[in-house]
Amino acid sequence: GAITSTSAAHIVGLDAQSRKDGLWGYNGALVGCAASAFGGGGAYYYLPYVAASTMLGAAATPVVSASLKGAMPNVPQWTWSFNIVALTMLLRSRPLSDVVVVVDESIANNGTASSEEAAAAVVATASSTASAAALGDALASPLAGISQIFVVDSPITGAGILVATHTYSPKLAMHALGGSAVGCLVGLLSGAPLSDVSAGLWGYNSALA
Repeated sequence: GAITSTSAAHIVGLDAQSRKDGLWGYNGALVGCAASAFGGGGAYYYLPYVAASTMLGAAATPVVSASLKGAMPNVPQWTWSFNIVALTMLLRSRPLSDVVVVVDESIANNGTASSEEAAAAVVATASSTASAAALGDALASPLAGISQIFVVDSPITGAGILVATHTYSPKLAMHALGGSAVGCLVGLLSGAPLSDVSAGLWGYNSALA
């Protein structure tokens, strides 16, 4: 993604200094992450589709960024072009359209389950949901939030990104980790599902902020 978008910027003659600074490449890298995460669940027969989506989407990002910069010269572009391109791809492919919600028929059918059984099932479900988010996962959620910037759910990956950021700017790394931690804390205080908080879904936006 980064190679494709940087090459596209060079081909269409966008600012060379911005290209050297990587400003035409990072949105393409994010498009590649999104295509990999939502482009077929890792099945090998989807690889050509994922590769084509990455290259086409990444090639579009520098053009979109340049267009936005021209239309709104006083507004930083950051990841706007990634969001526009990736959301357009997702609206077309609709990767979550096949998600099936499984309903326990013994509970759904009033004739086969009593209200006591339904209540017990609800309690059991809530208990299993809470136990799925272990204390260690909750404590690691700020790191998972950092990894989610690249559509990855992994505290280890987040730690690696944080270390790499620290080599460039310790202050930047500290602010990213602190922002992710605040976002995760707000999620917990807002009553968000612990599984979502532990996966870093409440941390990545605040890490970027």
